[in-house]
Amino acid sequence: MTEDFIPFEAKNDTFIQWLRQNDIQTHPAVKIVDLRHQARGRGIIATQSIPIDTELFSIPRSALLTPAALPAPIIASATSDDEPLDPWTGLLLALIHEQTHPNSRWQPYLDLLPTESDFDTPMFWSPAELAELQSSAVRSKIGREDAEDMFKTRILPVIRTHASAFGLSHLLEDQLAEEVIRRAHVAASTIMAYAFDVEPTGQRTVDEEGYVSDESDAELPKAMVPLADLLNADADRNNAKLFYEADGTLVMRAVKDIAAGEEVFNDYGALSRGELLRRYGYVTERYAQYDVVEIPVECFLASARTLCRVPEQGLREKLERIYGEDEIPDGVVMANEDLELFTVEKMYELFELFPIFQLESMLEGPNTQAGNTGPQDQELDTLLARHDGPARDIRLLFVFVLRALDSALSSYGTTYEQDAQKLEQLQQRNQPDQQTRRIAMAIAVRMGEKKLLKQVVKKLHNMWQEAAQIGAQSVQELLDSSKRQRKRRKQESS
Repeated sequence: MTEDFIPFEAKNDTFIQWLRQNDIQTHPAVKIVDLRHQARGRGIIATQSIPIDTELFSIPRSALLTPAALPAPIIASATSDDEPLDPWTGLLLALIHEQTHPNSRWQPYLDLLPTESDFDTPMFWSPAELAELQSSAVRSKIGREDAEDMFKTRILPVIRTHASAFGLSHLLEDQLAEEVIRRAHVAASTIMAYAFDVEPTGQRTVDEEGYVSDESDAELPKAMVPLADLLNADADRNNAKLFYEADGTLVMRAVKDIAAGEEVFNDYGALSRGELLRRYGYVTERYAQYDVVEIPVECFLASARTLCRVPEQGLREKLERIYGEDEIPDGVVMANEDLELFTVEKMYELFELFPIFQLESMLEGPNTQAGNTGPQDQELDTLLARHDGPARDIRLLFVFVLRALDSALSSYGTTYEQDAQKLEQLQQRNQPDQQTRRIAMAIAVRMGEKKLLKQVVKKLHNMWQEAAQIGAQSVQELLDSSKRQRKRRKQESS
């Protein structure tokens, strides 16, 4: 049901009664509040000061929605000797099953979960909205086709066998398949955004060397955790964390002092805004510090092709022989935190990821196999906007990486400045509709990636100037000099 049928506060009141009925204990100073005016649905605030280490609420295992909620015949149908019921599939079936029944034990909790129209994750975007992500790696990670393949092979056969238990026995086969996939998308998105990995209960056997010998390395069970999933997340203002007690109880505890009126925040960890959008359907500047950008391998291939004068397909075939056809790196991921650590050594590591791009082969001049020549000195100098400087192999190293970065930047189709202007226009709209919100989020994600690429390019040019001042005659000499400088700076700062 939606808020149109049951008022927001009425749902809250029913849910609070349900919490009491299921032995979920809450601190008297925590309160569920309406944050829709901030486009954040519900949240939890402190009505009075709460000191660190205070138990905010506790949840018994019996209140969790897990695969154990499924009737035994459904579990049996979903399990085989070759393919046991994994945590993801199990919870997916359990959530779909419980949402089918208005008299579900978890109904007051389920009424708080988002409906299909509430989701803003890219899984539910139109092709035009997805296009706004441009060349961001987020697009390739949505995985709609893979998800639907999984639904068809793991979820649909089980629900088809037990159609009446899922309230779908009245549908024809084609209609059934379509409805199952629709429900599975909603349930899967709900699990990705709200579920917790829950530590298993029971004793663990520890061997004489101190290693846990049970299934501790296996995938953790997943569960929907009522109340805990109402907490919003904030990387900087995180003040609460979920703990697992020895008796199996889940306890949300304050990890900082919480002031009266302050919101209680969980933390998703160091997620980029792109990943935040993919999993949870929103972006915030507070997670900009964790932004990453993936420079596709194609950008490095294109850069090497221009330097080696070898067809790009020929380079890819060589790379396949070295790595194996399915093991070629997708690309290189650069994070905000990497900027401070981006040294000459790190740049050379980028080069070494692709062993076919040997400096020696690029410097040979005529390429006997391709019948072409490598880049001339004047061309390298022009690319670096400089007509003097370090030895040619050093120049080639910088050009290789810079060209790959330029290729990545140009693949987006718009500049950072154009994006900033468009985003400002969208943000000035009063009461933006869903499409406007989605486009604005896509622009924010791609701007974060472009900003990072531009910062790396700037850092490379600064490193080039330093290389020119050093007067190194080889890459190895440059690497040695860089190490000495870093060691000296470290000693001076200590």
